[in-house]
Amino acid sequence: IEVKPTDTAYVYLGALMEKANDIEGSIASFKEAIALNKGNLKAYQNLCTVYVKQKRFDEAIDFLMSSLEEQKKNKFLLNALAGIYVEKGGKEEAIKVLESNISKDNSPININMMVNLASLYSEKGNRAKARDIMENALSLKPSNLEFIKKKLEEFS
Repeated sequence: IEVKPTDTAYVYLGALMEKANDIEGSIASFKEAIALNKGNLKAYQNLCTVYVKQKRFDEAIDFLMSSLEEQKKNKFLLNALAGIYVEKGGKEEAIKVLESNISKDNSPININMMVNLASLYSEKGNRAKARDIMENALSLKPSNLEFIKKKLEEFS
């Protein structure tokens, strides 16, 4: 019997390696998980988290940009990319990514992207734009309606 590691096993291994402070091993494990299953969002999330903790923003950005070549409209990856731009100090780049990829659907990731965009505008002092974005989110009737209403109040 041949036993092949799964993408999930590599995610667990990567997490263990990170706890053991084997950062390069952790990164390699998360990348292996992604190679086995490009839909394993936990692997992407963990990999980006390791890069951010290590302040290796450019590597995270390069990896996500490369992944987006194959998965052009993957909102999870786009939202992660925007988040890394923010961590790096590139709020304008984050705004561009979010603005160009938000749609009119009420999926949780799309709503999350709208909240992130509104927060960025609010931080820039443009509360009116932040309110408009949250009102649009509210009009999509998201599943987290109360959260959106609370955010809208914050920007009022």
